[in-house]
Amino acid sequence: ALLMTVIGLLLAMIGLDPVRGAPRFTFGVEELFDGVGFVPVVMGLFGVAELLLAAEKLQARMIEAELKNWMPTGQEIRQCVAPIGRSTVVGFVLGLIPGVGSIVPTFMAYVLEKRVSKNPERFGKGAVEGVASAETANNSYANGAMVPLLSLGIPSSPTIAVLMGAFIIHGLQPGPFLFKERPDLVWTVIASFFVGNVLLLILNLPLVGMWA
Repeated sequence: ALLMTVIGLLLAMIGLDPVRGAPRFTFGVEELFDGVGFVPVVMGLFGVAELLLAAEKLQARMIEAELKNWMPTGQEIRQCVAPIGRSTVVGFVLGLIPGVGSIVPTFMAYVLEKRVSKNPERFGKGAVEGVASAETANNSYANGAMVPLLSLGIPSSPTIAVLMGAFIIHGLQPGPFLFKERPDLVWTVIASFFVGNVLLLILNLPLVGMWA
């Protein structure tokens, strides 16, 4: 995380010096006088990388199944209540720590459930508690990572850093004063978490076969 921070600072130094107005690290390229564009950096880090990874994979066959066969049973839901509660706490707390990443809370929640389970040998063989804990921690982390951004102006993950960059481009400085200066924006973002989860539910249930 520290190494990536240094690289990011070096990239941010490209352009005209704000004090002297002299070109800095532009190597005579006029297009770099305004600095490295935010959109090209984001597309290079996230978009192009995903396209190349997708190009390496073989086309998967869509799984054909009735929607009701994918829905959890009453017993499975009861089994997942406690793991979901514990994993929510794990994911949220780790989301408050900058540089942790979404993989760490996922694995920690899974390991925690395996340790507290009365039948740990079931894990790794399709135990529904393992699936529920990992996915819950992942979702909880995403929401928890917004707390340092909105309260302190500190991004906790690459995705949140992109969001922070979008705020700054539009003249918004994430931090405690954002609640005072633009409460409409802050509460709209918080409300979008609820709306986004509902939309995900609507999208995922009918298309679960394709995602699988």
